[in-house]
Amino acid sequence: MAMKEKLGMSMLIGVLGIVLVSGGTFAYFTDSILTNNNVTAGTLDLGVTNINDEGILFEFENKKPGDTFDYTFSLRNQGSLDIKNVTLYSENTVRNKNGEVTDNDFDKQILLTSVKVNDEEIMEEAVTLAELQDNEMILIENFGSGDEDAAVYVEFEFIKTDKSQNKYQGNSIELEWTFEAIQTED
Repeated sequence: MAMKEKLGMSMLIGVLGIVLVSGGTFAYFTDSILTNNNVTAGTLDLGVTNINDEGILFEFENKKPGDTFDYTFSLRNQGSLDIKNVTLYSENTVRNKNGEVTDNDFDKQILLTSVKVNDEEIMEEAVTLAELQDNEMILIENFGSGDEDAAVYVEFEFIKTDKSQNKYQGNSIELEWTFEAIQTED
């Protein structure tokens, strides 16, 4: 090896030795904190008051043509998230006096004449229960978590005509209402 190479190699070994020695003796302070974190989804929970153990909200019996009947219940935002809107979906099954499913249009004889939420009318015009099946109805918009209950008033009328309505005697309507809450977008 040439002298230049030996000198270069010696310098490299010397620098490497210094780095190893100083690296082994280099000290510094450290500190750390361990945190435990949690992400929980909010809840969307719509409640309805006055429902009995069988899930029945209201029952009307012994109605005749010309009768009007009403009911009041409350909707409650029981969740931690705001609700964009609460929509009513209606389905019904008509049964004759023997309890058999029939299509005798009894659901066209019962008119939903009024729906009020917190005393504000939300219907533009009355609809029969048959028509209500084809139309969703937004009951509440912007129902915040922690807002007071929304009082819902519904009024029905058994339409009275100038024709015989004997075929409806003893008929019943199994009315299934679904209240659907949808979360806000923001």
